[in-house]
Amino acid sequence: MAFKYNVYMSEHKQSIISWSYLLVAILAILLLGAVLWFTIDIFSLNKQGILAPAVSRIHHPMAHHGTLSPSQIEGWMTFRYIEHVCGVPQSYIEKQLGANTTIPQNDTISKYADENNLNSVSLVESVRKAVATYLSGSRS
Repeated sequence: MAFKYNVYMSEHKQSIISWSYLLVAILAILLLGAVLWFTIDIFSLNKQGILAPAVSRIHHPMAHHGTLSPSQIEGWMTFRYIEHVCGVPQSYIEKQLGANTTIPQNDTISKYADENNLNSVSLVESVRKAVATYLSGSRS
């Protein structure tokens, strides 16, 4: 009685391996589709100007949007933000406020008022007035 050694895999194991390859292939196709969709979406956003590459932001100065009216200025806003959105140089605001030193760009109006023992509401009004004066063109 000779014992036969089967070097081939059983049908069950072959079936499992076939399904595994099929699953891996499906997952690879789905991943490729997601990457392709994401890439097309990024190019579309870039073309619309919504998303710009970091390189272009380095070489081009930020444009002033002018979407903020002086009456919308609030204490949580930084001087840098006001300069960017309103297009009013921080040096002009500092001059109108009578600041003896340069105000840190990332300080909010409220923080600057607290650090210098000023009334926050009055300071916000002074910044609003300075921005309105600058935007109206009657600068001194």
